[in-house]
Amino acid sequence: MTLNFNLLKKLKEIEIGLITVIAIAVLYWGINYLKGINLFNSKRTFYAIYDQVNGLVTSNVVTVNGYKIGIVENISFIHGDPKGRLLVKFSINNKDIEIPANSVAKIQNDLLGTASIVILIGNSPEKAKSGDTLKSALATTLQQEVSLQMLPIKTKAENLMLSLDSVLAVIQYVFNEQTRENLSRSFESIKITIKKSLKN
Repeated sequence: MTLNFNLLKKLKEIEIGLITVIAIAVLYWGINYLKGINLFNSKRTFYAIYDQVNGLVTSNVVTVNGYKIGIVENISFIHGDPKGRLLVKFSINNKDIEIPANSVAKIQNDLLGTASIVILIGNSPEKAKSGDTLKSALATTLQQEVSLQMLPIKTKAENLMLSLDSVLAVIQYVFNEQTRENLSRSFESIKITIKKSLKN
C-alpha cells in the first residue's frame, strides 16, 4: 500500500513537472509568435551598421515593399568604435524572399514616428548569406524633407530682401533733403524758362 502511494505520488510529481515544462514552452512560443518570430521556420540573420538608429528598437519590423519579412533582434554599440556607431542585428523569417548581396537596409520612420528597417532589394546575382552585413542607409525625416523643400524659397526670399534693401537705399539717397531742394530749383528754373518762352 505504501509502495503504491509513493508511486502515485511520484507519478503526480512527474505529471506536474511535464505540465509545467509544456506550459513554459507554449508561453515562450506564444510570446515569440506575437513578436513575429516563428520558431519552426528557419530564419536568416543579417547585420547593418548605422551612425544613428532614429528611434529603432528591438522587435521593430523588417519589410520589403511594405510586406513584413522579419524583426529587429538586437541593437548594440560597436565595441571600441570611436564614432559610437551601432550594430543592428535583424532576422528574416520568410524563406521565399532572396536578398541580393548589394541590397540596402534603410531605417525609415512612418508618420507616427515608428521606425522600421526597409530592405531595398539590389540587383546583384550574388545572394546575401545568413550572418552577412548589408549596406545601411537612413531615410530623411519629415522635418528634413520640409527643410529641403523650403530651402529654395528661403534663398529666393533672402535675395529679394537684399534687392529691396538696395532699392530703399537708392530711394533714400534720391529723396534726401539736398536732392529735394535741387529738384525744386530745377523745376522752378524750368517753370521760369517756359514762362519766358511763352512771353516771347
